[in-house]
Amino acid sequence: MKLYFVRHGQTEANARQVYDGQRLNAPLTELGRNQAAEVGKKLKLLGIGRIISSPLIRTRQTTAIIAENMGNNPTILFDDRLMEHDNGALSGTPYRTVSLEELTSTEDNESIETFRDRVSAALLDASRGTINTLVVSHGGVYTQYLTLRDGLPAEQYWSLPDPKNGQVEELTVNWQ
Repeated sequence: MKLYFVRHGQTEANARQVYDGQRLNAPLTELGRNQAAEVGKKLKLLGIGRIISSPLIRTRQTTAIIAENMGNNPTILFDDRLMEHDNGALSGTPYRTVSLEELTSTEDNESIETFRDRVSAALLDASRGTINTLVVSHGGVYTQYLTLRDGLPAEQYWSLPDPKNGQVEELTVNWQ
């Protein structure tokens, strides 16, 4: 069984270069829809039988377009644990104008530890089984995966580069 990850296609928030988080829930742009279609065509040959997606609009749209372009009718599941970090009141703020201190101290945001714990659990569950699986999620989820894979502190996800929209990566889940 192989586990793959793809970041959703470009959204309206990505185009405006603002944090989407969970609250803006921006849809895909035309470019984002095209990115998802290209991913689906590329994934046709990987034998993916299951897609597990964040339930946010941008990932639902990406998942539907990928599945349609793969053409093999994969099982599609949604997992709330794969949602992007909830930035609280910082949603809609321009990229990189927010410090880690602001991110961790803003009222009504999700703690970094809670975010890491839910990403870890979701990816561990996704890695179980015998069916090649695609996870459709968000940049923050992927960078938190990198901290888990490499044994880095949870808050270091903030300084790691997000994958590009529509970028596919094979995941190795080997932590407990």
